[in-house]
Amino acid sequence: MTLQQPDESGFISLQSWQNMHDRTAAEHAPIDLPRLTLWNYRHKLSPEDMRGAIGDIWMFVNDGLAALPDLPERCTVERLTHDEWVELFGYAGYILLEDPELESAGVTCKIPTTLYRYAEETGKTGLSWTTSIDEALAYDGRFGDEPRNGCVWSVTGVDPGQVLAHFHQKIGEDEYVFDPRGSQIAHAQSGRGCTCEQS
Repeated sequence: MTLQQPDESGFISLQSWQNMHDRTAAEHAPIDLPRLTLWNYRHKLSPEDMRGAIGDIWMFVNDGLAALPDLPERCTVERLTHDEWVELFGYAGYILLEDPELESAGVTCKIPTTLYRYAEETGKTGLSWTTSIDEALAYDGRFGDEPRNGCVWSVTGVDPGQVLAHFHQKIGEDEYVFDPRGSQIAHAQSGRGCTCEQS
């Protein structure tokens, strides 16, 4: 089987995908990679390998994940929409990248009943959520040199069926990919420059 040639199942290997990703990353800005290396390959990877590919992109290519207002306009292709991300996660199935020490000890984190997100009001329906207000507040400076405005939002009574992934491999990061549409999103705490009306 040559590079990127499908096997008898019709899928390319994860190694072939990684080789393609590396070549694409050398020619394009990180912001372009989700569409070029995930969306454009959604019919070429098995669900298992798509889980690995999404994990690589989601954990290490932050620029491509959400249309944050303060990011420079460097993309040459359209960024993935919320619906497109949800479709990719739905095809792949639940993704769990657990802390290696916890995993080796046989410990698996349970899906929380409450999740938190740091964002401006226009971004409160995004996909990246975490498990505490303090962890959410740490995201005010996670995407650039300057801290960004926002508030902490919360969803209680989280529907496990709307939780698409858990990324817990990076030190100090406990991220759940959660589709909050249809959930009641509440203002949990003011953040930098928060102008939301509080009840």
